[in-house]
Amino acid sequence: MKLFGTVSRNIYPVGQGGFSSEIHHDCDGKINFVAVYDCGVAMTGTNSSKNFNQKTLVDEFLVDSNNTKIPIDILFISHFDQDHVSLIKALIKDRAVKRVIVPLMRKWKKKIIALCAEGWDTQLLTNPKDFFNLHALNSDTIITEVSALTDNEYNSEIDNAAADAIQIPSGNSISSNTNWHYIPFNIEPERSDCFEEKCKESDIEIDKLTEDDLCVKAKQLKKIYQELSGGINQNSLLLYSAPDYSNKTVETLQCPGTFCCGGCCKKLACDASAGCLYTGDYDYSHMEKLKVFFVSKNLIGNIGTL
Repeated sequence: MKLFGTVSRNIYPVGQGGFSSEIHHDCDGKINFVAVYDCGVAMTGTNSSKNFNQKTLVDEFLVDSNNTKIPIDILFISHFDQDHVSLIKALIKDRAVKRVIVPLMRKWKKKIIALCAEGWDTQLLTNPKDFFNLHALNSDTIITEVSALTDNEYNSEIDNAAADAIQIPSGNSISSNTNWHYIPFNIEPERSDCFEEKCKESDIEIDKLTEDDLCVKAKQLKKIYQELSGGINQNSLLLYSAPDYSNKTVETLQCPGTFCCGGCCKKLACDASAGCLYTGDYDYSHMEKLKVFFVSKNLIGNIGTL
């Protein structure tokens, strides 16, 4: 069997929040691709303890990437809430970020989320291009928005997204150039419609909100936002991450330990399901339809981690 390389999947212990990485190595052990899914923690409850060190989490990622400032090839952001984005600024300090994948949202939703946000830089949401130009090493970060999943995508083929695309449909595959697929899905919650209805009841035309309106009606809008169970900020960008099993030369061997001896994998997990479905804060309201999609594309058996 020819060895093509390894992928190290790291799910960091953030408590309430999300921070995961996948670091690809070639057969010589050199890092050739880095993907990150969310990077944040909620500084509330047990996480607010003085013993909780946010920098330690970013340092763990640094160790996993061989203590180098190697660029992040893709950063996926599931949704814009403190516990999923608050560490991004620290993560990208002195590091290049080639591409960022975010859920496409309506303009009014961005304004409301920014209005109600606490504990993170809302420029990441309102002007991500400028945010990464300011805080990352490079000035050419590509921002790609994933449109909300529709019934059409459940039945469509999996297409490859263009490397420079600024908007793609849910279900497009993003190549890593390492025999690995990343397929994002943007799930838009029904709460957004509820929020719009509540605003109409209060004579607020949400699609026509100006900056002055936000200032004048800030208290009223926050009240409506907070009264909705779960708020409106639950657009979760789900991410399917797995080897390209259509490539017949790919064979997956999975090691459950931190350090791999090279021999245990064949005995324990030959052809294991090496894929992962990252779910952000998804409430599983569309899981049956998603399951149909995964089954129809022969992907469901590839998922070994949720």
